[in-house]
Amino acid sequence: MVRTESFWVVMQIPDSFRGGGGNMEHYSPQEDGNIRTPAHQAIEDDDLDGLVHLLRQGVDPDEVCDGMTLLLRAIDYEADTAIQGGEEMGSSFTKALLYYGADPLLRAPSGETPAEMAEYYGHKEALRILMGNTKGEKGE
Repeated sequence: MVRTESFWVVMQIPDSFRGGGGNMEHYSPQEDGNIRTPAHQAIEDDDLDGLVHLLRQGVDPDEVCDGMTLLLRAIDYEADTAIQGGEEMGSSFTKALLYYGADPLLRAPSGETPAEMAEYYGHKEALRILMGNTKGEKGE
C-alpha cells in the first residue's frame, strides 16, 4: 500500500514490472486528485522506456484514464511540454503507441480525435503520423 495524504491506494505490481522499464509505482493520486494508471503516468513522467515496457507486457494501447486514451494523453503531453519549454514538439510517444496498435480514430469524451487534438496544438509531426495511419479508414 502507498500512503497518500488523503487515503491509501492498494497496489499489486506484477514482478515483471519491477527492476526495469521505468518506475511503475506511480499509480497514486496526483495533485489534481486523479489516479493515473502506470501507462498514463509513464507519459506524464516522460518515461518512454517505461511505457514501451508496459505495452510489451500487454497493456491495452487504447487504455482510457481520466477520460483520455493513451494516444490523446501522448499528444497532449508532447505538445504541452514543447509549448511550455519553447522546444520542438517530439512524437516518440505517439509513434510508440501507434506501433503497438493504438486506434488513431478513438475520440475523447469531448468528441475530438487525436488528429484534431494534434491540429489544435499545432503538433505537425503527430498530425502527419496520424494522417498516415488513418488514411483510407475514413474513405479518403
